[in-house]
Amino acid sequence: MLQPPLPVAETMELPLDKVVISIGTRTAHWSELLDSYPEIRNCSMDVAHALERRGDENPDNGTGFDELVRDKMREKDTWKVLWEVAVEILARFRILLVVCRHGKHRSLSLAYEIHKEFGCKLISPRNPTFRRQWRDPKQFLADIAPRLEEHKKIHGKKLHPLVGIWICKRSFNGPDYVKRKYGGSGDNVHVMEPGAVMVQMEDESDTDSDWHIGSVISSEGEVSRSKWYPPATVQNMKHWYYPAVQKLDDDLKKHWFV
Repeated sequence: MLQPPLPVAETMELPLDKVVISIGTRTAHWSELLDSYPEIRNCSMDVAHALERRGDENPDNGTGFDELVRDKMREKDTWKVLWEVAVEILARFRILLVVCRHGKHRSLSLAYEIHKEFGCKLISPRNPTFRRQWRDPKQFLADIAPRLEEHKKIHGKKLHPLVGIWICKRSFNGPDYVKRKYGGSGDNVHVMEPGAVMVQMEDESDTDSDWHIGSVISSEGEVSRSKWYPPATVQNMKHWYYPAVQKLDDDLKKHWFV
């Protein structure tokens, strides 16, 4: 299909509480969780490399519960990309797992900000009052099991929403293109400039289209979310395009998340 699909009608929202979970892969909590619910791979994102610590950051200086730590994370070049992926996962599944090594700084910072922005229930194996204390792994799993069972039943066989992260390689005015070529408004098509970051997401529409859907983050940090674009307008992300990126889209999903 040469033209972009029509806007997809909104579907009825499932009556599930929104939940965001912060966890570390080097914890017993993660082992318990993944062994019992491998389906959570499709709602997980690994931020360990994308939010890696800089030389001036003290790993013992607080946790993601602390504003100062979250400020440091929000300053990183990759934050806006991570945010868009997190928002998309949460919108589709109403549950999000943010993963790093220990679930203390990186994943907890993003999870806490998502919790603040969208009113999600925040779940962490760390005690928010005594932050060096861990919750018992089996009790932690038992507490979240009902919500994980819901996800398994409703979304367990679905794909991870993230398809890839690209760089826009040329200017493209979607609304103008659609208006000239097809006579439509093109409101559901992106306007893109070279160097902008495209976060491509899984197409959940029933249309058979050669166009892709995703969110664009401009070089100024402005976001245009969940619109269509022709794939010829983007190219692979090279590390020199985007400082501090280390295999960002691979690490967001991990091979064992898909």
